[in-house]
Amino acid sequence: MLLVVTCCWLLMAGHCAGQKPINLGGSKKRDVYIAGFFPYGNHVPEGHIGRGVMPAVKLAVEHINEHPTILRDYRLHMWWNDTEVSSRYRRAADRVSRS
Repeated sequence: MLLVVTCCWLLMAGHCAGQKPINLGGSKKRDVYIAGFFPYGNHVPEGHIGRGVMPAVKLAVEHINEHPTILRDYRLHMWWNDTEVSSRYRRAADRVSRS
């Protein structure tokens, strides 16, 4: 639901202006990109959350793109990033915060 609300907000705010339309079987659709930040690694306690959420988000994007009336003139894409911090950077951040 939050994904749909965010997409609608982006469209209403005009953030898609200037996007090049793509041709998908005769219908022109504009690309809309959203970002997802998830802890994904096996080395973080929250990693199971990211690994569990990612399939649901991908499925939601797929369903939105296949639905005939939701975001009819747009094609939704998700760029994601793993928010796990490597132990090397974590140790450096700890040293900085202690000083």
